[in-house]
Formats: sequence, C-alpha cells, structure tokens
Amino acid sequence: MKALFKNRVAYLGLSFLLLMASYPLISIGTTEGPAWLWWLGLAMLLLGALIPPAQRVLFPPARDPG
Repeated sequence: MKALFKNRVAYLGLSFLLLMASYPLISIGTTEGPAWLWWLGLAMLLLGALIPPAQRVLFPPARDPG
C-alpha cells in the first residue's frame, strides 16, 4: 500500500478508475438493479475521492531547502 501512494501515476490512475467505475454502478443501482450496486458505487466514489487527499496527508511533497 505504501508503494502505491509513493507512485503518483499509480494512485491517481487508481483514483480515476474508481471514480469512473462508480457512476454506472450508482446509476444501475438506483434505477433497476439491486440496491447493493448503489452502495458499492457509492463506496467506490468515496474511496476514489479520498485517495489524493490521503496521499497528501500521509506523504507530503518534499520541500525545497532553498
């Protein structure tokens, strides 16, 4: 997990995939599908949205000494 947060492309890519995959699940879950799809989509949306802020809190960017 630590290696994922150190690689910027990896954590942003994972966050984007979670966000994009959540929208159809939420849509299907609210219209004709089972309710658990809505909850799964909502969880994926929240997780995808929380990855970038969590990365900044856990591994802050290095500062220039100058």
